[in-house]
Amino acid sequence: MSLAAFDISKHIKNGVTIEPKYEQTTGTIRSAFPKLSTPHVLTNLPCISHVKPFKCSITPRSQKAEGLIKADVL
Repeated sequence: MSLAAFDISKHIKNGVTIEPKYEQTTGTIRSAFPKLSTPHVLTNLPCISHVKPFKCSITPRSQKAEGLIKADVL
């Protein structure tokens, strides 16, 4: 499935557009290497973070796009 078939826009609640708040999670790369016995080896590696979930609106761009999306699901 291609994101090109969708319009992605800000969430609207009660007619008001909600501006998404950009926040990141914190994390560490150490969990990706559970078998390493020397944790000090990993101290120079960067931390991994991700964007926290936020509300948005995702809709098909057109009726033709909707047909393509539905055809891909089956």
